[in-house]
Amino acid sequence: MAKGTNYGTESVQMMDPQTGAEILQLTNNPTVSSNLYFENVNFTQDSKTVLFTSKRNAGRDAPSDLYRCDVNGRNLIQLTDRDGVGGACLSYDGTHALFTVRNEVWAVDMSTYEEHMLAKFDDAVGVGNLSVGGEWIFGGSRYSDGTTGVVRCNASGGGETKLRTVGSISHVNASRSGNWLAWIDTSIVNEYDTQTWFVMRPDGSDNHRWAIQNWAHSAWIGETDRMQGTLLPPAHGIAACSAEDTSEDQAQRIVSGPYFWHSSASMDGNWVVSDTNWPDIGLQLVHVPSGRFATLCLSGGTNSNHPNHPHPAFSPDGTKVLYNSDRTGVPQVYIVVVPDWLRDELETGTLLARYKVARR
Repeated sequence: MAKGTNYGTESVQMMDPQTGAEILQLTNNPTVSSNLYFENVNFTQDSKTVLFTSKRNAGRDAPSDLYRCDVNGRNLIQLTDRDGVGGACLSYDGTHALFTVRNEVWAVDMSTYEEHMLAKFDDAVGVGNLSVGGEWIFGGSRYSDGTTGVVRCNASGGGETKLRTVGSISHVNASRSGNWLAWIDTSIVNEYDTQTWFVMRPDGSDNHRWAIQNWAHSAWIGETDRMQGTLLPPAHGIAACSAEDTSEDQAQRIVSGPYFWHSSASMDGNWVVSDTNWPDIGLQLVHVPSGRFATLCLSGGTNSNHPNHPHPAFSPDGTKVLYNSDRTGVPQVYIVVVPDWLRDELETGTLLARYKVARR
């Protein structure tokens, strides 16, 4: 099918068997669909539309394209129709889906489906991991000599700049404020025997190691310059720190408990949602001020590889969480509505006895 095709709805309504939370399965084609990633804002600013990737054809080399869908499951619309679409994220105002094709950065209008190229990095053979911060679009870049780097262009187009050469780059992630850019150099092993986390200013200056190095995964908190993330075992928790913090002593331990795996924060920073693993006890809703948490819903998936990881992400208004699951046998995209009663009981500490609640 072509760009602009409206597939109507594929939605399936269900209720979580443990919490009773309302769940909507957005995609139901027998091919892989996935949210953008929990580091990104997956919803438009009005929290009414989500952006995700999907393969509409079954096959070894079937391309992934970008799709939008209303949060009620209607108007599932194809936004791109080309090979090599990758590195996707939403523009800051949510009006355009941004993506890469080889060494080019493109934008497609979420309403008219018109495309235009924003930038081309001539020296690079590929650009990916797009992330928007303020007036800038950042990405990880690859070069023919085997090196990688961090590149930047204007959100309005042009201004292509290579900020830094990196041994092996991953997880380029800009704060929405545009004040900081986080990234990982997987070629440098830190004291935890894993990749090294760095943060720098959007012009490439003030590059330094994160205060926290034992993050398993992390994401910025709303519009702030603070990041939260899950900690590597044996820590079993979620912690947060500022881009300007210089030591782990300055970090805030938000919660301890099971092995929190991938987490994202609400825009106001009062809530964190995280999937879990080893064992998988479902998506956990965390009240940051108190450290209380409880199960939001079960993912029902296998967690076996990347498209099957839940990777939960909040809507801007904090009322919904987008996540992935292969509970049907094929990775699909789901939305769970955060129950008001669960939010209220976590805030007040009056949770029902069936929940195991931990405090800091």
